[in-house]
Amino acid sequence: MQRIKFDLGELQAFVVTAEKESFRLAADALCLSAPALSRRVERLELALGVRLLERTTRSVALTAVGQEFLLEARAALVGLDEAVQRVSDQ
Repeated sequence: MQRIKFDLGELQAFVVTAEKESFRLAADALCLSAPALSRRVERLELALGVRLLERTTRSVALTAVGQEFLLEARAALVGLDEAVQRVSDQ
């Protein structure tokens, strides 16, 4: 099994940015500055060795790889949330 080289904050930053299609809106939603959010997404991309988002000065769009990874990332976050909830309910 390959070791995961990124953290939960980086994964959440990517998912929210992809969903909002905006670094500013995602940063607001996560209570981060836009530069801090951008750094999190960049660290995730470096860890994965792929570009997940195409950025311009006015827009953010998923790459083809980003679209595939978003589905898996969402599922992972939901699964983790459900696991935490089950443990908390005991």
